[in-house]
Amino acid sequence: MVYKQLIFAFVAYVLARWLVLSFLHGTPGVLLEWYFRSSHYTHFQVNLFWLLNLQHILLFMFCFAGLPLFWFAFYDYIPLLFRPLRYVLLFYFIALLMIGNFPEIRLFGEIVLLLYLPVCIALKRWLCNLNPIIPEISCGAFYYIDRYAVLISLIVVLLFRQPLNKWVIWLSHL
Repeated sequence: MVYKQLIFAFVAYVLARWLVLSFLHGTPGVLLEWYFRSSHYTHFQVNLFWLLNLQHILLFMFCFAGLPLFWFAFYDYIPLLFRPLRYVLLFYFIALLMIGNFPEIRLFGEIVLLLYLPVCIALKRWLCNLNPIIPEISCGAFYYIDRYAVLISLIVVLLFRQPLNKWVIWLSHL
């Protein structure tokens, strides 16, 4: 049932974006800015370079107020209704990775807002010594893949950043 709501939310998001694009059709300028400051480097390439150098990943976690770390640490205390939200946030984060400018912290305001409520509920449940929320199907490969899908996806993005950058360049020419 939760995944059904997630799919409907995704369809509503795509519909809203399509409406905005249809109203902006024919206006001058580029639709998306794929390249960093009109150079030949993509935002994807520059953002990953920035994140992986000079301990910027720590600054990046500070920008999120540590909420992603709390999400992973208190995952079992997050209500089942909010858990699929991580997929929406992962999609949004990867989209920002491709077209955003990561050193601009204001870029992540929406992600912080969406992470905040589930993490606060989880912390409250933990502080009140309530039992963790374990789904009915809590064993097997699918359970662990679902549990660690975001972490696995981010590791895949890091490991395959060179081929993914070629894919981003291909997307920019569509």
